[in-house]
Amino acid sequence: QAEDGIRDVERSRGLGDVYKRQIEELLEAKNIEELLLKIMKYTGYKIPEYVIELYRKYDSILPLEFYLKRKYFDDVFLELMRLPRNSRRRIENVVRVEVDIENVFNATTSYLHRYSEEVIKIAFIPYPCKVNIHSLRRVISARSNKEVIELLTPYEKVVSLILDGKDGLAKVEGYRIIRSHIRRGITEGFIDIAFIYYFVVLAEIEMRDLHFVTIATQFNVPPKEKIAHLIYAIIQ
Repeated sequence: QAEDGIRDVERSRGLGDVYKRQIEELLEAKNIEELLLKIMKYTGYKIPEYVIELYRKYDSILPLEFYLKRKYFDDVFLELMRLPRNSRRRIENVVRVEVDIENVFNATTSYLHRYSEEVIKIAFIPYPCKVNIHSLRRVISARSNKEVIELLTPYEKVVSLILDGKDGLAKVEGYRIIRSHIRRGITEGFIDIAFIYYFVVLAEIEMRDLHFVTIATQFNVPPKEKIAHLIYAIIQ
């Protein structure tokens, strides 16, 4: 059953389906506009026109990053529906914590940098665990760091690190929280662990590589240098 699931995931567009030729096409993009066209042509990611317009309006890849992360989690939750109920519940709990960490970062950085409302609308992923979307939106208009921390209390340490400008350490703390939930889930006993492991790895590799290619293209990094930094290229 797990092996069948893995094969299905490998066949699904947008999750582990960016093959070598497709990656090579993305690497040849000369600018973000060309890259977006190639992403939509060669992968399962269909980027809405309004997201592209936001990129053009603010000359920033931030709306694209927000959208791709949200699309990633949309696809993860869609695939979770294929699992037995008990496995799905346990795994979903961990994924929702991961969503919380992403949302906390997006809300706190939006507060710090005062992103526009139209960009913020696509920043939050609609699968929260401990922090609901309403609280996240309240963070944007918070009047003090203390108020931000109070609104995001379940992740106080992560938020405090971001507010102190220590984003790298905040990421580490976020991963520690996720890891603790995973360890607890493993203790309880996951079902079809091989399927989950391979699915998550394939999805994350693709998402990270697409994210890197987007940033590298923005800064005109030559194709050969891009290849050296791709996870996907290393495992071929």
